[in-house]
Amino acid sequence: MQIHIIIDSSSSAGPLLHAQVSGRVTEALAEVADKITHAEVHLSDDESATAGSPLCCLIEARLRGHQPMLVAHQAANVDSAVTGALGNLLQVMECAFARSRNQLNRYYQPPQRDPQLQPSAP
Repeated sequence: MQIHIIIDSSSSAGPLLHAQVSGRVTEALAEVADKITHAEVHLSDDESATAGSPLCCLIEARLRGHQPMLVAHQAANVDSAVTGALGNLLQVMECAFARSRNQLNRYYQPPQRDPQLQPSAP
């Protein structure tokens, strides 16, 4: 899984923030890392937001066999914004995987057993 961190130029972000966000994303997506080919994390100041939620974290994930998924979360600090967006992404992924399982189950019908062939109790 490749992770790209993109931080708005108006932020005063250094390599420490990149490493922190990358580590957080890697840790949160560890269980589904084999299903994700690429993830982009965009952090930006949202001027249109209310005074209590100035930061926006947008995550785009590309999954094998699925359309790209895009989630966002606004929060007062970077940690909360990233955590919220990761939580949203995991929920969206869970729904997508459940839909895929349901579609497979719809097309697969297990063979029916003949009740006359059941072993009789002694």
